[in-house]
Amino acid sequence: MSLSFLNEMMRKRMIKSTLRLSYLSLDLARDGELAEPKAGACSGLTPSIRSGQALSGASLPRLQRWGFGVSSAERLAPPNGSIWIILPIVLLLLFSCASTQQKQGELRDAKFYNNRGIAYGEKGQYDRAIFDFNRAIEINPTDNKAYNNRGIVYRLQGQYDQAISDFNKAIEIKPMDADAFNNLAWLFATAKVPGFRNGKKAVELALKGCELSDWKKAEYLDTLAAAYARVGDFANAVKWEEKALESPKLARRSEFQQRLNFYRERKPWPSD
Repeated sequence: MSLSFLNEMMRKRMIKSTLRLSYLSLDLARDGELAEPKAGACSGLTPSIRSGQALSGASLPRLQRWGFGVSSAERLAPPNGSIWIILPIVLLLLFSCASTQQKQGELRDAKFYNNRGIAYGEKGQYDRAIFDFNRAIEINPTDNKAYNNRGIVYRLQGQYDQAISDFNKAIEIKPMDADAFNNLAWLFATAKVPGFRNGKKAVELALKGCELSDWKKAEYLDTLAAAYARVGDFANAVKWEEKALESPKLARRSEFQQRLNFYRERKPWPSD
């Protein structure tokens, strides 16, 4: 059974319990049997209303009619409350649960737009990709992945200012975002427009990305090699590119071997 299914089931049970509590309070109000509640607060997915604990003074048959257990009913105290005390609490619980469910729906929508944006980007449909990343960010302004992915597309389009801004925003939102450090380092090391290249920054950022990933991502080592080549440190460029090519995934791709050849010839990639 999936976690999302369990969460949905728990949420429905919580709402049903709250509705039973509301109906019971109205029923008791008609008979003058309302009591002061002890209602717990809604905490998102976990139901916090425990049957029978939020009411006191009702008769056992009435509680059973609304679905409360016998053991809970037997613990009820004499009535001493008012409908104007319990109804606002019930309404607050309902509103809080509805707000939580709405927020979770919005986050799912943001993830959908981010994922679809990735698919468009991989197909080279950059305008559609940016549109979807924009929607993801509008829904969830703290979505560091959407900023990072939009930055990649901006870089591919040669819109370097926008790309740099998005990568920095992703890092601001999540300072441990290794992908954003790596992508920003790659831009500074390999930008087609020479004015955007900055080898020193590229090395600093690439080292940070490698550290955050425990030096386990071959693509990050490739970025580090490009950064070292940009500052003229070809010994380290060759060292880290060879290390990156130990990955079978990268070894099968010709562009990585091509970069290694550039560094062995003491040339950065792309060359000036």
